[in-house]
Amino acid sequence: MAIRPPFLDRVETRMEALLRVDPAADDAETERLLDAARDLCLAGGKRARPWLAWLLGRALGATEEALLDLAVAAECIHAASLLHDDVVDEGTSRRGLPTANARWGNLAAVLSGDLLLTVALTQLRSHPPALHHAAVDTVAAMTRATLQEAGARGRTDLTPARWREIAWGKTGVLFGFCGTGAGILAGDAPSADRLGQACAHLGVAFQTADDLADLCGWTRGKAPGADLRNRNPTLPLLIAAHDHPPIREALRRAWARDPVDPEDAAHVAGLVRATDAVPRTLEALAAEVASAEAALAPWAAHPNVEQVLGWANSLVAEGEAPCPSP
Repeated sequence: MAIRPPFLDRVETRMEALLRVDPAADDAETERLLDAARDLCLAGGKRARPWLAWLLGRALGATEEALLDLAVAAECIHAASLLHDDVVDEGTSRRGLPTANARWGNLAAVLSGDLLLTVALTQLRSHPPALHHAAVDTVAAMTRATLQEAGARGRTDLTPARWREIAWGKTGVLFGFCGTGAGILAGDAPSADRLGQACAHLGVAFQTADDLADLCGWTRGKAPGADLRNRNPTLPLLIAAHDHPPIREALRRAWARDPVDPEDAAHVAGLVRATDAVPRTLEALAAEVASAEAALAPWAAHPNVEQVLGWANSLVAEGEAPCPSP
C-alpha cells in the first residue's frame, strides 16, 4: 500500500463515529467499553482487510458505499479478535500502546471485543443475507481457530500442517470474508467464492510473514519475539523443532519456565535461524501467494488486482531480507 487511498480515511471516520461516546446516553461502564474499542481501532494498523475489500469490490463494480459497510465490518471483527487475543496472551502492549486488558482489565477488554462484533454485524443490515451468513461463518471459524490456537500454546509437537489449519481459520477466513463480501456486493456469486479463496490464501501469507518477522526481529506492529515469549508456535519454530530434536528440547525447556526467560527465547531463536527453517517458511509464504495469484488470474490485468498482487509479492520480498546471524 504505497499510496493510502482516501477510502481508508472514510473507514476510520466511520469507526470513530460508531464508537463515539454519547454523554447523554452512555453510562460510565459503556463509556469504558467504547474507550477500549476506540483506542485499539484508531491507534493505527495496516488496514489491509478494508483495502482488499475496496480494491477487489471496485474491480467487480460494487459501489463504494456498500464496500464501506463491508470494510468497517471486517475491521471491527479484526479489532475484536485482537482485544480477545490480548486477554488470552496476557499481552500488555499493542501498536506501541498499552493493551485494553492492561489498561482497563480483562472484563472490559472481552466485552469491548464483543461490542465490536455487534457493531460489525449492524453494518451489514441493509445488504443481502448471503453477506450476513458469510460474516457469521467468519466469526465462528475464527472462534474455533482461536480455541485451537490456545490449545496449541506451548506445544512443541504441533506439525506445520496443523499450524496452517489454525492460520487459515484465525487469519485466512477474515481476509477471505473481504473477498467474498466484495463479490457478493458486486452481485457476482461465482466470483465471490473465487475471491474469497484468493484472499484467504493472502491471509495465510500475511500470517506467515508475521511469523518470520517475529523470529527475525522485524517490527510489524508488535514487539519482535513476542510469539516465542508467549509460547505461540510459529511456522519457523515448528519446522525447526520438527526436524531437529535438540531444538525441540531447547524450546520445550524455554516454554517450561513461567515467564519465559528472554535469554532462553533469544537462544532458541538463534538456533532456529541457524537451520533452513527461515527459507522453508519463505517457500510456504510464496506458495500461498502463488495460490492467490492463480485464483485472481481472471482479473490479473485489472489495475486494482495488480495492486493486490504487488502487495502480496512484497510480503515475499520482505521475507527475503537477511535474518540476523545466530
